Amino acid sequence: MKLKNKVAIITGGGSGIGKTAAILFAQEGAKVAVVDIDKRSSNAVTKTIINKGGEAYAFHADVSLAYSCQSMINEVTKHFGGVDILFNNAGIPMPKTIEQLSEEDWDRTLTINLKSTFLCTKFAIPKIVKKGGGAILNMSSMTAITGSRGQVAYSVSKAGIVSFTKCMALELAHLNIRVNCICPGFTNTPMLKKFFRHWFPNEEEREKIIHSTRAKSVLNRYATPLEIAKAALFLVSDDASFITGQALIVDGGTTINIL
Repeated sequence: MKLKNKVAIITGGGSGIGKTAAILFAQEGAKVAVVDIDKRSSNAVTKTIINKGGEAYAFHADVSLAYSCQSMINEVTKHFGGVDILFNNAGIPMPKTIEQLSEEDWDRTLTINLKSTFLCTKFAIPKIVKKGGGAILNMSSMTAITGSRGQVAYSVSKAGIVSFTKCMALELAHLNIRVNCICPGFTNTPMLKKFFRHWFPNEEEREKIIHSTRAKSVLNRYATPLEIAKAALFLVSDDASFITGQALIVDGGTTINIL
């Protein structure tokens, strides 16, 4: 029960890593605010948590909009009595080269992936301070470190999250708020499958690419959402009480596999 009696907000909690983290956090004793733009998915995750004996509530928010983020944070505070943990997990892929990328694509990617992290953090800080401090965790990516062909907007947005994390760790330390981020490698989520379907519509070619990307990990496989969620749990729990301002790469060794 690493998060007993803690209130945790997870954006993008309706699917993928966010969904898995929401269920895991609840199992560890947290009261979980499952936040997603898709009401059906957040409701479904909430129902799963409750059926497993946990405590959760679904909240709808468009994290690209300031008023929606602020309203969501206020609703969570009213419902659960405060906020201890914020996991800025919401994000979208943008599998386009710079030639293919429109200005609208660029703006949308940076707004949903990076601006939302800023907005939710800004509005959550006073609530976390009222609880005496807590933890903020941001979702970055291994591509923030390595770059990626065909994902320039996505990679730039995730690199911005690393810098934002370090700035917030410096600014919020005196308020007893730790701030870290995770940089996952290839993870078996709907987002990854969507990316591969976009770039490789031919099934035979797609299978070859999947095999080659798996082989980039020294463990020769993709991460599971639970493996990333467990890293998230560590960073928001008291087990990581002396860790702040860090970008934890959880990639199965992909970024060191250069030879």
